[in-house]
Amino acid sequence: AAPPRRVLVLRHGSRPDHIADPALDTLGEGEAKWAAHYLAKELALQKGFAPVTHIFCSPFFRALQTADEAAQALHLPIKVEWGFCELLAQGWLHSRDPLPELRFIGPDTLPIKATIDRSYKTCARPTYPDVVGRLSPGDTKQRKRPLDRHRQALDGVLEFAGSGSVLIVGHGSTHDFVSAALCPSEHLEKHHTPYTVDHCSITEITQQPDGRWRLANFGSLGWYTLDVVQQGRALWRQVHGGLSGGQGGSDDGGPSDACKADGPEPAASIR
Repeated sequence: AAPPRRVLVLRHGSRPDHIADPALDTLGEGEAKWAAHYLAKELALQKGFAPVTHIFCSPFFRALQTADEAAQALHLPIKVEWGFCELLAQGWLHSRDPLPELRFIGPDTLPIKATIDRSYKTCARPTYPDVVGRLSPGDTKQRKRPLDRHRQALDGVLEFAGSGSVLIVGHGSTHDFVSAALCPSEHLEKHHTPYTVDHCSITEITQQPDGRWRLANFGSLGWYTLDVVQQGRALWRQVHGGLSGGQGGSDDGGPSDACKADGPEPAASIR
């Protein structure tokens, strides 16, 4: 029998707030490298699962930068899947439609070292907006549109990948809607948007022998070691000038305490 498949979801690294499509900041670049190194090491060590054969990524720059590190570590090209773009929430996360500018710029013009697979055709084409205003956990009517596009994207990428496992690089809401699409009974309402996982968190979903999907880990930070904490605090001070608080912040001016057994607290921004 073929080994079971996995869907791994990776959120992008730290980035500046209040910009429609920002690049990673210095801390985010470090997080992306640490997460990529961890993924390459863990995937090589873990047996019994189908190997990751494809990387699918949101078209937003911060996600592509994060995928770039993973693609180099795993020796795979990046496939840009528009169905995994961030939540298109008018009046909350966006004041105007970001999609035309993303299409105009295109991933080929960005400083990405890994190969962009130009032959890949996106499985889902989002339209703006997904929702007007702020999402509320458990509101099925509000969540239907973004959930439908994630389902469409997942159906396509899983068919494309065949027997292989996949890595999806996206946003805080990607963890929410991928989990809701594949294993709705296991995905807790308290983890619905606007809750969000920390930067470069990893969600792991495994396929069972009967074909159903199981949520193995939601928003894990297995790469967050003591060495990373020390390096991250130095980068945090570079980015924030030694001030505490903000996205992923803690009282000592370092990254948030992501090693807690119950996972990270909701972040200040889901973007």
